[in-house]
Amino acid sequence: MDEDLLDASGKLSTSQRLIDTTKLSASHNRHYANEIWQYTQASGSMLSDTLWIDAVEFWPRLLQVIPPTYRQSIEEARNELSFLVNMSSLSFVLFVLCLLAILGNAPSPGTSDLMSVLLNSLRYVTAGVLSLASIWFFNRAALFSVGAFGAMIRSAYDLFRLDLLHQFR
Repeated sequence: MDEDLLDASGKLSTSQRLIDTTKLSASHNRHYANEIWQYTQASGSMLSDTLWIDAVEFWPRLLQVIPPTYRQSIEEARNELSFLVNMSSLSFVLFVLCLLAILGNAPSPGTSDLMSVLLNSLRYVTAGVLSLASIWFFNRAALFSVGAFGAMIRSAYDLFRLDLLHQFR
């Protein structure tokens, strides 16, 4: 470890701790994105295994035989999932911007007005903590939403596959 990352007491400097927190948050975000991808893939592979069809290839055709009310429910579930993933991503961007603002507001050596610098950084720290909480909330909500969306897609194949078969005849 470089000595310029350590403060006088031998501990990591504030800027290094903030950088480490950003790396941890980024890896957490990748974990949730991977979990959402796994839910989506599991829904598609389950359809391929049970119905012996490629779900992605037949989806546009199936969508044409689904009644409008059920199609609207699917669209609402997809919009909810998109909203939650976008909010999680925007919360992560806000967190990174707060870290940059905190690092940019760090006191330079020899600053006599240290209290005003710390009070000015407090709003960025608060916003960063709130953005971390919102990242966690929106990621958890997206995981629940992707499960419900996958169940809705699977049920659409179960309910309307015979209608799709009749359309092909």
